[in-house]
Amino acid sequence: MKKNKSMTALLGLALLTQLTLSAWAQKNPTDQFDFPPLNTLKIPPVKQVTLKNGIRYVQNADTRVMDMPVFGPDPANGNAAVLKPEEIASVANFVMTLSGGEADAAKAAAGKELYATNCASCHGDTGLGNKDMGAPNLTDKIWLYGSSKETIVETLNLGRGGVMPTWSGRLDPTTIKQLAVYVQSLGGGK
Repeated sequence: MKKNKSMTALLGLALLTQLTLSAWAQKNPTDQFDFPPLNTLKIPPVKQVTLKNGIRYVQNADTRVMDMPVFGPDPANGNAAVLKPEEIASVANFVMTLSGGEADAAKAAAGKELYATNCASCHGDTGLGNKDMGAPNLTDKIWLYGSSKETIVETLNLGRGGVMPTWSGRLDPTTIKQLAVYVQSLGGGK
């Protein structure tokens, strides 16, 4: 339910932005404020494919898959855990330091080696992430689920599985491209 509200908010914001700019252009017809035509913008095709088909669209390998493994007790694995609770707390403290957050220095130092062993293969040695794998950058201030220590512990314990619905058939191709442009702009053009 929360994800549907987020997507609705995103679509609403994109539409509001478009309507605001259109209204401004009508009231200020002599101002020079040109938007490039949509067909000239360089939007990675994967973003348009993902918006059209959603995540985990098996007919197209270009859609994103994001599965963060469970490091805490995993019911699917007989409740075995990859990391103990104190190890998860240490990794969470180390991850906090990557984005400049406050952390317990001793726990963060212990978490650094655990991070290197369990997290660096996806997020990188320095935490910059890997977009192709769906592993986010841990050094910035953009946190999908939240950047509190408690949320990071929850993420480590339970894992995360990103999903996104298909918008093909619900949105026309022009709106999908406009939304792709907007989403692209949120990441600074990356």
